Amino acid sequence: MSVSTTYKGLKWTIGDASNPAAALLVDNTSRALHMAEAADAETDWNVAANTHPTLYIHSATTPATDYILMYHDATIGYLDVVGGTTLRLLIAGTAEIDLTASALSPAVTDSNALGTTALMWSDLFLASGAVINFNNGDVTLTHSANSLAIAGGTSYTFDAVIEPSASDGAALGAAAIMWSDLFLASGAVINFNNGDVTLTHAANALSLAGGDLFLRGGNAIITKHTTSSITTAGAGTYTAAQLYGGRITRDPTGAARTDTTDTAANIVGAIVGAAVGDTFICIVENTADAAEAITLAGGSGVTLERLDGTGATIPQNGTALLLFVLTNVTGASEAVSCYVIAS
Repeated sequence: MSVSTTYKGLKWTIGDASNPAAALLVDNTSRALHMAEAADAETDWNVAANTHPTLYIHSATTPATDYILMYHDATIGYLDVVGGTTLRLLIAGTAEIDLTASALSPAVTDSNALGTTALMWSDLFLASGAVINFNNGDVTLTHSANSLAIAGGTSYTFDAVIEPSASDGAALGAAAIMWSDLFLASGAVINFNNGDVTLTHAANALSLAGGDLFLRGGNAIITKHTTSSITTAGAGTYTAAQLYGGRITRDPTGAARTDTTDTAANIVGAIVGAAVGDTFICIVENTADAAEAITLAGGSGVTLERLDGTGATIPQNGTALLLFVLTNVTGASEAVSCYVIAS
């Protein structure tokens, strides 16, 4: 059985013989169904013919251009507020959600949540320049290209580790934008390069481990002490590492010896971030079992100067205090002065 195109109104559809259903059929020209009060029966709604069946719900007041329309175009379902500014969703008679041309918001401040503890949205996508705004600007989180700015708060708290996305991937502050202070708890550890050097706090104490401490500007370098023993039966050379260690015991082994310091280039190279004016001290002890003196000489670029002007010689069982001062740290032009006090 075919149905005429003039077959309109509330009808009983028979296309599915096993599931007949009531239907409200519109004509094939305007394809419109208007819901309005009786007083508006003669109103010219002045709307164009529709491509798809469309429902118009009119308010009880004119003009005729104020209404809601609904239709489906086989892909998208449409709900349009025409002549008004807001689409409002109510639950049990209470206004909950408002949609306007510029915002989707709760109908009343703090009355509706975006998701629940059991039903959560999967993701949030925001445009460049987006702002997450708490309590009308009390605290804001603002995006700009490759950046997020937090503003408005007096403090920000975290209950887990804050870390860069990759090792050595970000700095704490910058050369021009610096943190004011650093507060660490008792027992705190400042850990450089996964334990290479650590600075550890205990009650009334700081402990350095794994490396040396350089104090720039105060003309001091504090290093971990090491003792080197030299028993060469001939002229000896004191390496930069041995000098830097702070103490050398030297047995001339059978005769007087002339020993030489390392070169200025090697001494400068042994100091991390070496700068002109850096100093360090080394003690040399003559442990000879007979009258065998040690005469000190400077390696290339090292100038030796005995402060009493009598020559840099250390007698049997004598000791010399060597004060090294870096006077040039430029590559290929390194220079070091060594001041000697011997007894």
